[in-house]
Amino acid sequence: MFNKGDFLGLAHQVLSKQVDVLNNLGALSASDLDQSKTVLVVIDMVNGFAKEGALYSPRIEGLIPEIRRVMQICIDRGIPIVAFADNHPPESPEFKRYPIHCGSNSKESEIVDEFRGLCRVFPKNSINGYLEEEFREWLNAHPDINTFIVVGDCTDICIASFALTVQADFDRRNRDSSLIVLTQGVETFDIPGVHDGDVYQMLGLMYMSSNGVRLVSTLVE
Repeated sequence: MFNKGDFLGLAHQVLSKQVDVLNNLGALSASDLDQSKTVLVVIDMVNGFAKEGALYSPRIEGLIPEIRRVMQICIDRGIPIVAFADNHPPESPEFKRYPIHCGSNSKESEIVDEFRGLCRVFPKNSINGYLEEEFREWLNAHPDINTFIVVGDCTDICIASFALTVQADFDRRNRDSSLIVLTQGVETFDIPGVHDGDVYQMLGLMYMSSNGVRLVSTLVE
């Protein structure tokens, strides 16, 4: 078991260093990307998280302008954009762990209006969009893609699950990959006393970084 005093002292040191790292991340230049090998992945920027519903979060809504700006850079550069949209049937096991959200064919499961028409949207029925067959078919049809720029929500759940699964699958097939998370383009929700947004945002980013995911602040021209 943990010794509380020792653990909290160590945690303070680790987190203090991590705050400094995250506050000093550089930006990624779009000119450094090979557009033929790159895709922008927008995760769960749907009405049910960004506009309304039981899992609405103002932290998620606040991502919209930044992600829209990044999307425009990718459009101008000819980088394809795909998006995942939470979409659950009534019998979804997720509803045993989370409040009912983003039901199939509901307004909550739709991508936010600001992004409509700008990306290929894939419905997903779990926290991990990479498992969706329709997306895997799309990826198989674009075999040169190995660089994934990831934005959206939630950092410690769907973002981390997607990024680490992509990386693991490419590793399994002995293919190089680059997973890049824009820290200004990802967020998680906040429930006081249950899921502190600032803490879990930090933990999600730390977990991905420690497993080889590249963190940058944002994407610039």
